[in-house]
Formats: sequence, C-alpha cells, structure tokens
Amino acid sequence: MFGHSRCLLFGLGAVLGVTSGCSHYGPKVWTESVLETRSVDAATLRAVEVATHNGSVRYQGQAPPPAMAQITVTRRAGGVTVDDAQAAMRAIDVFVEPDAAGACKVGWRWRGVRQHTWAAVVSFDIVGPAAIRLDAETHNGEVRVDGVDGATSLTTHNGAVDVASRGASLTAVTHNGRINARYAGPMLSLETHNGGVTADISACGTVGGAVTTHNGTVSLLVSERTSTDVVCATHNGRVTAEPPVVVTSSTRTSLEGRLGEGGTSLSVVTHNGDVHVRRP
Repeated sequence: MFGHSRCLLFGLGAVLGVTSGCSHYGPKVWTESVLETRSVDAATLRAVEVATHNGSVRYQGQAPPPAMAQITVTRRAGGVTVDDAQAAMRAIDVFVEPDAAGACKVGWRWRGVRQHTWAAVVSFDIVGPAAIRLDAETHNGEVRVDGVDGATSLTTHNGAVDVASRGASLTAVTHNGRINARYAGPMLSLETHNGGVTADISACGTVGGAVTTHNGTVSLLVSERTSTDVVCATHNGRVTAEPPVVVTSSTRTSLEGRLGEGGTSLSVVTHNGDVHVRRP
C-alpha cells in the first residue's frame, strides 16, 4: 500500500541559459520547486529501482526497517514562457510502483507528448529498509547512498557518487565525478572517467573486483582483515603501498601485492593520477 502528499508550491522564477535535455535554446523560465511525499509498505520491500534524468538520488537505509518507506520527490519544470513552464510542470508524472514480488520502481515520465521547449529536474530522497537490493540511476546529478545491506548498483553520467554499503556486490559508475565508497562485501566495481576514487574496503574480508578512473587519483583503504591480491597501475603517476600490504613486485607505475590470505584479485588502475594503498 502506498500514499502521497504534496506541499510547498511557490511562484515562478526566471532562469536564463541552456539546460541539458532541453530545446536548442533551453528554457528561460523555471517553476519553483514542488515537494511531495509518497510512502510504501516496507514490510515486504525487497528491492528498489529508482531513476531520473536530471536530478539527484539519495537512499538512506534503516535497521530495524521503518514501517513505511518514505519517498520525498522534489520537482521543477522549465519552458520558454511562464505558461509553458507551468504546462511542463503539470505534465511531470511521478510514479511509485511496488509489485507483488517486493520490488518497487520509482521514477517519472512525461504525460502525453513532451513539447521540445520543456525541461524538468526531478530528485528523489528515499528512507527505507537497510536490507534491500538497490538500483539507482541519474544522468545529471549526484547519487548518495548510506546504510544499504544488499547488492547495490549506482550510475550517474554527470555527478558524484557517495556510498556506504555492504552486501553481495557494489557497482558504482560515473562519467564525470568523484566516487567515495565505503564497502564491506565480496565484490566491488567502481569506475569514473573523470574524477578521483576513494575506496574504503577496510571492513571487507575476502574481496575482489576493480577500481578504475581515467583521470584522477585512487586511494584504496585497507586493514588487516582485508584479504585480496591487489594489482595496481598508472600510466601517468606513481603507485605507493603501506603495510599491511605485502608487496611482491613494484615499479614506479605498477605494484602487485597481497593482503591477508589473498586468493581473489582486485585491480586498481588510473590512466592519469596516482594510486595509494594505505590504512584509513
């Protein structure tokens, strides 16, 4: 079961400039933000898939779980005139769709035919169970996740990713933005094209996967409980490692070493930047 409420509808503000996803010239007028809340029965919730085009996505996991998962939606719309922006706002259709299997899809779409002058920014802030599978995506905006105890997949094209999770896997991808991850689990995949990466795996036991950036420094934070074989490399920069890493081979731009009992492989690569393996 789910419900919703709406609040805070204000006046209109003018904004000049080009916004991605808009017409060639971009909207000149934006509505003020509208906030609304939706709720979903958390007792049977097992997975959340949330997606937006322009806007941020945030998820806060709670244990024990709340009785109802709360979804706060912030939306605003743009157009070339006041009337056009208001029409765009009315055309934003936010949906929260739980199914019988315990999965819930959260997102938005245009009602009817979208006019080429319309643009929208829609953000989602969710408070729900920690024990959940989470899939979150935005094209333009940050993704922030805390306290998720299940498999987590996060994607943004332009924006930072900040995540603290544990579970079967963590996957985080951004084309332009920094990744800051704190993870306790067996499989990690972090990738950014432009930005640094800090991956704290000090709470992991056996862990494998890959941490990659094309342009930026990678910091891998480890502890005595971490167990993996690290393979580090940079094209333009240097690689350093501190105990408890047992270095088996190294050059200025590459390093191989063992943490704990090893056994799995963790690749840590940057094209332009340094790689540091150290304690938190």
